[in-house]
Amino acid sequence: MTIWTPAIESHHGPAYLAIADALEADLRAGRLAPGTRLPAQRELAFRLKVALGTVGRAYAEAERRGLIGGEVGRGTFVRAPDQPDPAVAELYRAGAVTGDALIDMATNRPPSGAGNAAAVARALRAVAAMPDLAASLTDRLDGIAPRYRIAGARWLARSGVDVPADRVVLTGAGQPALVAAIAAVTRSGERILCEAFTDPGLKSAAALLDRELVPLPMDADGLCPDALARALEAREARVVCTVPDCHNPTAITQPEQRRRDIAAVIRRFDALAIEDAVHAFLNPAPIPALATLAPERTIHLTAMSKVLAPAVRLGFIAAPEGFAGRVAAAVGATGLMVPAIFAAIAARAIEDGTAARLADQGRGEALARATMARTLLGPASCPSPAALTAWLPLAEPGMSETFVAEARRRGVAVVASTAFAVGRPTCEAVRISLAAAADRSQLERGLRIIAGMRCAVR
Repeated sequence: MTIWTPAIESHHGPAYLAIADALEADLRAGRLAPGTRLPAQRELAFRLKVALGTVGRAYAEAERRGLIGGEVGRGTFVRAPDQPDPAVAELYRAGAVTGDALIDMATNRPPSGAGNAAAVARALRAVAAMPDLAASLTDRLDGIAPRYRIAGARWLARSGVDVPADRVVLTGAGQPALVAAIAAVTRSGERILCEAFTDPGLKSAAALLDRELVPLPMDADGLCPDALARALEAREARVVCTVPDCHNPTAITQPEQRRRDIAAVIRRFDALAIEDAVHAFLNPAPIPALATLAPERTIHLTAMSKVLAPAVRLGFIAAPEGFAGRVAAAVGATGLMVPAIFAAIAARAIEDGTAARLADQGRGEALARATMARTLLGPASCPSPAALTAWLPLAEPGMSETFVAEARRRGVAVVASTAFAVGRPTCEAVRISLAAAADRSQLERGLRIIAGMRCAVR
């Protein structure tokens, strides 16, 4: 075990960024050799006298930059200093792309335009006129939460998840909902099963809460039920987190039969599922959710920020009977409560039909962008009819970082598969955001540049 301890005193900003910056500096300067096994998170937290969650966030940030990688059962290791190059590391560090000459196809956010802004403005005016506005300006939902839970139940019912309002928990958008769900049903050090490639938000949440992710194989229909059954039978974990709709990064949507098979496995082994369904509204025809097929075993997550606007930070958690209290307690304990004013905006938009209309518009835009990606990159790149991402497998090991750097040199920012891999990547690929481009014309330019690099694509 390495005795590496970062010198963070000279680094400014949050402690987790100071640790990640020190790691990168030591790697670039040759003080930390590629292949070095890093200290366990608890050990480093003790040495630095910081919270365990701080080290978890630091490791997650370093992995997001492509500096380190985890291997299940072995630990976390430093990567070679030329993977990625400094330009790519900067892209990861920023979490967004700037510069008029660079087409952002790295940031994963729903496309929202003037129509969304106007709709939110109308909701704001309606909220400002509410006689109980003062209650919505506090930091508590006592006395007013029932209305918002009813609105949440109404929204969930649109995708076929019928749950009574008393089992709807409000939280601050999708990522806080995920953190709260994990905190409610797992303990520190516990394992969680998930897809082999998954949203970086899950990786960050697991690191923050000191949970270990165990990757499971995927096929063209998503998470493999047989692999899930084997892992549960071997008691590797008792909780699985899955993204059945427009999966990030692979853009796979699990068909109904696959969901039924997964639900059957979960029931057979008395397991629990955390279903991240923030993109379920993109499905042209609703597909039964796990929360519909196995409601007593599934915690279902959705977020209004994906429909209204990223700044409207509100998520709904549909909890199984007997779990709502635990989930609500986790929301409170982690400080992930939703500001009441956001709940009021979202409830107004749900009640007057604005949210449904914006969801339909967002679906239409995602359908048009996904169709363009399939036309220019091939049908396998975007298997969901409407999606916000495309997934491009590459021909040779180690090629993803090279592809990212070359695409950036040509004016397009994409993300390497290493950012999404749980443990050792099972394939080389890049994730392409279809939503971040300002308009379809800019998206087409970016896709054509990527298509022109097809010599490197399998």
